[in-house]
Amino acid sequence: MAFSDPNPIKDLQEELTCPICLDNFNEPVSIECGHSFCRPCIVRTWRGIHSNFPCPQCRKTSKWKFLRPNRLVENMVEITNRLLVAKINDVYGKTCKKHQEPVKLYCHDDDQEICLVCRESVFHKTHNVIPLEEATRDFKGHLKEKLQSLKREVDNIVQSKSDEQQKSQNLQCLVGQKRRVLASEFECLRQLLADHERDLNDRLEKMEKTIIQRRNESITRFNEKLAALQKSIADIEKNGLSPSCQKHQPKQELKSTVSRPSHEPQFTNCSVSSTLERLKMYTVSVTLDQKTANPNLFVSGNRKLVRYEEYPRDVIPYPERFDTKPCVLGITGYKIGKRYWEVEVGGGIYWSVGVAKQSVCRKGFFKIDPHGGIWAIGLLGMYADCYYAFTNPDILLYPREHPVRIGVLLNCEEHYISFYNADTMELLHTFASVQSADKLFPFFCVGAMGTEVRLD
Repeated sequence: MAFSDPNPIKDLQEELTCPICLDNFNEPVSIECGHSFCRPCIVRTWRGIHSNFPCPQCRKTSKWKFLRPNRLVENMVEITNRLLVAKINDVYGKTCKKHQEPVKLYCHDDDQEICLVCRESVFHKTHNVIPLEEATRDFKGHLKEKLQSLKREVDNIVQSKSDEQQKSQNLQCLVGQKRRVLASEFECLRQLLADHERDLNDRLEKMEKTIIQRRNESITRFNEKLAALQKSIADIEKNGLSPSCQKHQPKQELKSTVSRPSHEPQFTNCSVSSTLERLKMYTVSVTLDQKTANPNLFVSGNRKLVRYEEYPRDVIPYPERFDTKPCVLGITGYKIGKRYWEVEVGGGIYWSVGVAKQSVCRKGFFKIDPHGGIWAIGLLGMYADCYYAFTNPDILLYPREHPVRIGVLLNCEEHYISFYNADTMELLHTFASVQSADKLFPFFCVGAMGTEVRLD
């Protein structure tokens, strides 16, 4: 506002003039930058604009059409008009219409300008009446206060706008930080998956080499056996079937000729019932330790069944709990004597059964093998129902029948553990040199939906 003009009413009138129509404000409204305009003027100016609305005065743009009614400016326009009328009347010598006397007084009670005769009338005699000049001065002061209040409101709006912009920038920075953290975490997960994929490929490659080696060994044995049988057939045809030899060759020589080669391996068979009866002497009751169960494993109330579930449970993070691999231990460990128990594996597609040291790793990823303190066999159904003894490298097993129940014999005295098909008593595999300063606990790993193991 310019204060060089000695006429304050004129200065005030200029301040209360719409920058668009250059007339007094009509329905004044404020926009986002703080400037005020007539509502019809700003609406007409912004017609056809749907975003980035420019201020006609400062050219600052805003994303939204924000029109706030400015009641203070509207009141100030009305008051200024009244002052202007009063000023004009004062210049032209306003007179009282009733008494035709100069108007020199102002009645506060009736809000009316009066003359000296009106002051002495019964209508104004008891009212609060002051000279018109004083009323004008008081009104100017009140108007100035109102104007300052309006400016403070504008300053508050500008400050609130600045605070909101700062808050928005802070939130954008926070979102950027969260995005970077998320990208870093996913990068770690991708690296972890890549390492896991590489480990599985290495294991499959070792398995393939083992299969090829076993196939070559079997072919060699069969070739040797076939050569021996062909030699025996040739000897029989030469010595036993020729007419000249049949008359003179003793019967004992013919028997020795048709006998099997001495280097063929001999097997000692024992009945299933006798083997099972012998193992049953060392039977122990195994129950599961819920404190060691992975969150994805469900352990029944009697602690005789464990099943893999898709979603992890909310469990207490005990130090002895397996947090990554879906494993669980028996509640009792053994260090002396012989122990035998049976595990029903049913139709599962991914399970491991065996024993583990008390100090076995339980956090993070680890391999199931004797080097890590675990002696176990298992089924990887995802690889066409392949049974393995988990060593380094893993040994592919060839059971005559798919076992439904696994018998586990732990001999702590002679330091070995053997696994049987509990229904046929076929020996599946034996780990020798099973030695540990810790106790050995029954070990179970159940790692696929629909897979569960059950204890007797």
